[in-house]
Amino acid sequence: MILQKLTDVIATFKGVQGIVQIGEIVLLAAMIYLMISIMLNNNAALLTWIYVICTVVAGACLFFTDYRHAGLVMLAFQVVFFMLIAILFATEIKRSIWQGRLADGKHGEKGASFDADAAIEEIISLGAKFTTRGELGHQDDPDSFDLGREGGHHKRRVLHAGDITGAELERVMVKTIRSTPNVSVFENHIAIDLVVSKRLGLPGSNRCFGCYVLDIGSGEIFTALAASTTIACGGAGKVYLYTSNPDVACGSGVAMAYRAGAKIANMEFIQFHPT
Repeated sequence: MILQKLTDVIATFKGVQGIVQIGEIVLLAAMIYLMISIMLNNNAALLTWIYVICTVVAGACLFFTDYRHAGLVMLAFQVVFFMLIAILFATEIKRSIWQGRLADGKHGEKGASFDADAAIEEIISLGAKFTTRGELGHQDDPDSFDLGREGGHHKRRVLHAGDITGAELERVMVKTIRSTPNVSVFENHIAIDLVVSKRLGLPGSNRCFGCYVLDIGSGEIFTALAASTTIACGGAGKVYLYTSNPDVACGSGVAMAYRAGAKIANMEFIQFHPT
């Protein structure tokens, strides 16, 4: 159909009318390409709304101009529609680029090295229960997860367990840890410093051998030796005077690592809001 129309335009090229028709063909081809690309990225609904709005505006223009400039109005309609879907297409490209950067991080390139899909599948396999669409009364696709959208997100992508997602994750993790036979849990204990070779006066590069631990109940300090030490101590929400964060969320783990000589980076990604 497009080739036939192009042939007719070339054969009957008459000034502005022919230019308008050629412009329509070029825009139509570009729009078809962009529309397919956007729809493949699950934005068909947004694309439909853009088309409906542009059609209504174009119809209004035709009505109020008594159809005297129908060609120009329709060309203008297609130009506006093309610009809108081009913006949407550019947004998809930007999102894809960032996804690519995240994926590169998994292979040692500069970027994130966290596989979100695998982590989500693992936490679900451990027993985490996230809210589904059916639980909220949605009839379409009731078994799929209900996804939330937070600030800066273009699409819904946030799993949640009602309004107590943190509690659900904690429940699953604590249950898993307690059921793992080779894991010992020390409650009411707190790490106060790392055991490192430079403090012991040992030669060679600075190495970590474990940590000094305070037993809060007895007030005694003992040494917990380890071939590998991981610090996972939460955020720094206690920097606020009024906060619902626990007292231990004070950034002490970062300070402990810094005192031991560890390199500190990406501090802007540490959570520290007051609630």
